Amino acid sequence: MIKMKKKNVLKVVLDTNMLMLPIQLNINITAELDKLLELKYEIVVPEGVIDELKKLLNISNPKTRRIAKFALELAKKFKIIPLRPKVGESTDQLLVQLAKKKDYIICTCDNKLRRKIREVGAPVIFLRQMSHLVIEGEIP
Repeated sequence: MIKMKKKNVLKVVLDTNMLMLPIQLNINITAELDKLLELKYEIVVPEGVIDELKKLLNISNPKTRRIAKFALELAKKFKIIPLRPKVGESTDQLLVQLAKKKDYIICTCDNKLRRKIREVGAPVIFLRQMSHLVIEGEIP
């Protein structure tokens, strides 16, 4: 378990694919985070991630639509934060910028995003062996 040195509440930011994970692999994100983090945390979802999920609802693939609909319902259980990418910026770029802030940690299954976050020296939570969440890096 990871202990946080400060008394601030850690904000765990879920990205699009992490919100889709519970229905795809039957993983309880909150239970996994409870096992992983021995500190106060709050799960947050940027509006930019919500926008990505809404775009997926328009995809013709019925399975993707069903998963995206589930993910949107799941996101409603967490705090939605008013952050969207700037014009010309991707949601991943927004998440990398957010990861640089001291009380935020990104939770993703996207390997490319994970590498970008680690390149800026921030910790990241990700799925290992399709079964459980782990943290890479140290929470300041």
